[in-house]
Amino acid sequence: MSAPVDPTVMLMRSFCLATMAGQYEEVMQRAEKEGWSHREVLRHLCESEAVERGQKRTARLLAESGLPETKTLSTLDEAMLPARVRRQLPALIEGGFVSGQSTCSPSGCLGGARRTSSRRWAGN
Repeated sequence: MSAPVDPTVMLMRSFCLATMAGQYEEVMQRAEKEGWSHREVLRHLCESEAVERGQKRTARLLAESGLPETKTLSTLDEAMLPARVRRQLPALIEGGFVSGQSTCSPSGCLGGARRTSSRRWAGN
């Protein structure tokens, strides 16, 4: 006969928090031994869930990209790229444009001309 499942674990599973549910018992035992607060326990479980989801997302996106596993930034032959893309490469690698919520590609930012022309039409 198996041990009863903790209701908290059942709730975590119902909310699709598989990593949290899987680590719950172990984390609770560790928390009791080390005297963690409820906030520390919750933060640890949430961080574990976030890390696992990030890893799964990265793996899924890599698989969907269709790129061979041997394709990495270190194997990129920059000499094969057009000059314009080579100039933009450091900014693309840094990824700062992502936090700016703009859609950029090696051929330029998308939507910029549309915003400019819509401002002209609006009289701004």
